[in-house]
Amino acid sequence: MKNFFVYLSAFLILIILALLIWIKKCNNEFQIVKLQPLLVKNYPNQKDEIKEIFNDFLKPEFLKSEPEETKNELYDFFLSNKNKDIDKWHNYFRAYYEHFKKFKDSAVNILEIGVERGGSLKMWKSFFGKDSKIFGIDIDPQCAKHSGKDITVIIGDQTDIKLLKNVNSKYGPFDIIIDDGGHIASLQIISFITLFPLLKENGIYVCEDTHTSYWEGYKDITNEYTFMNFSKYLVDLTNQVHFSDCKNIGVSFFSANCEYMHFYDSMVFFKKKKRKTPAHERR
Repeated sequence: MKNFFVYLSAFLILIILALLIWIKKCNNEFQIVKLQPLLVKNYPNQKDEIKEIFNDFLKPEFLKSEPEETKNELYDFFLSNKNKDIDKWHNYFRAYYEHFKKFKDSAVNILEIGVERGGSLKMWKSFFGKDSKIFGIDIDPQCAKHSGKDITVIIGDQTDIKLLKNVNSKYGPFDIIIDDGGHIASLQIISFITLFPLLKENGIYVCEDTHTSYWEGYKDITNEYTFMNFSKYLVDLTNQVHFSDCKNIGVSFFSANCEYMHFYDSMVFFKKKKRKTPAHERR
């Protein structure tokens, strides 16, 4: 009996430790849970109903491992590629196609940060067509060998602000910028703050693999300043024109020039377009 209680105690301790780890990893979910008592306070007559909707909203589910249902030219290129030189999550291709299809078969200028084996540069060239020009930046000198017809690889660090500006001056402005580089917070943030203002009007900037914002080895600034948290702050800035303290001092460049942000699993898309003061009326 004594051994039973020892084992039971050890088991319970393991459960508690696992729960604490889970709570830490699911902190954002628990921020939502904190809303429940606050809403109950405001709507005490709906206490049970509020509890029920929160339980339904946050109940755990396991995702199914099933083939991506996407059907488009980019995904077809990826699936038929036999060279093992393109490293992408399958769910990316639906978002790519939706945001990039308007540039197809045009004299589009593309910059991808992160070249690695060079396969994605060839994929972009195939998709966007003969008039497109594809540029890549990578810190590895070996990647220079992937340069070819209408594909240019520049060797350098994506945190080198002078390099990024020089690349834009020499080869830009770009219609599309894809950050598939180091995936570390400071690299993603410096590249975005430098290059988004230089993006062509109506251009698209996408940061890939943002799931690294939740991985310890990629948080080189602080836990607060991951790329995903940085992007959440930018969401607020898209509404900056409505901030009471901005009515007399204006808004930030980002607020004035970002038409939208789209969030997907591990990707954030930004469209650059000069905005106008929102108009409101009753008719």
